[in-house]
Amino acid sequence: MLEYARLPGCSQPVYTPEIMRISLPCALALLFPTLLPAQDVGQRPAASAVAEDLTAELHKQKRESQVARATVRESEAYREARKDDDREKMNALLADAPPPDLLALGNKALEEAAKYQGDDRALLLVWAAVRTRDDGIVTRVIDEVLEHHLDSIAVIPLLENGLNLSRQLGPDKGKVFLSKFAYESKNDYVRAWAMYKIAERMGRGPNASEEEKAKRGEMMALVEELAAGTELGERINAPRFVEERLQIGMDVPEIVGEDTDGIAFKLSDYRGKVVVLDFWGFW
Repeated sequence: MLEYARLPGCSQPVYTPEIMRISLPCALALLFPTLLPAQDVGQRPAASAVAEDLTAELHKQKRESQVARATVRESEAYREARKDDDREKMNALLADAPPPDLLALGNKALEEAAKYQGDDRALLLVWAAVRTRDDGIVTRVIDEVLEHHLDSIAVIPLLENGLNLSRQLGPDKGKVFLSKFAYESKNDYVRAWAMYKIAERMGRGPNASEEEKAKRGEMMALVEELAAGTELGERINAPRFVEERLQIGMDVPEIVGEDTDGIAFKLSDYRGKVVVLDFWGFW
């Protein structure tokens, strides 16, 4: 026997055997409210795209500030002030060419972060803290990531700046900041970065005890194990690589790449010629 029921928003009854069959208009009426949130999420840009836009805006403001300051320095008024060593007037003239508004960009990143969850949210929080270095923003971000994002790979840039942020947070909170990631995170790479930053300031200097040096060695060995095959692992191994591969009289390690015209080349192609290596990048 078929059972009939009348569903909200439907003008006709539907029957329900083992699997309820609903007419198309009724199904759409029931599903429509649930489609809107999913559609909204689908239209939202990826958090990484938001971070890229914020970074682009930061670079734009930096360029504009540099051009404006250069214009001020070339002005007659500035040259006169400089000739008279009038620091107050020089600074007043440069005030018309303000630096990037880091606080506004940081708050924008926090505003955008509120729209996301998980690693996406952490990504934008970390952007705000690392880029602005504003005390209020840094404290707010640290509090949140310690509570909700201990395992997120997105916090790595925060840990890379760990020592500077630790000093900014103060000795007590700074110590807690790195220690929680080092000993409570479930992500080995996150733990490795936090331990690396702790070890960096441990057992160094003329007053370091043998116990501190030994503890540092143990921690660095653990970091090397946790970070094997990663960028951090390569950084740790760099001094050893220099000692074993980059001494005078040794063959230079091969470098493979493309020139500015996209043509592949190898360093060994220039054996016997004078070669200048210029390493650079964007930060």
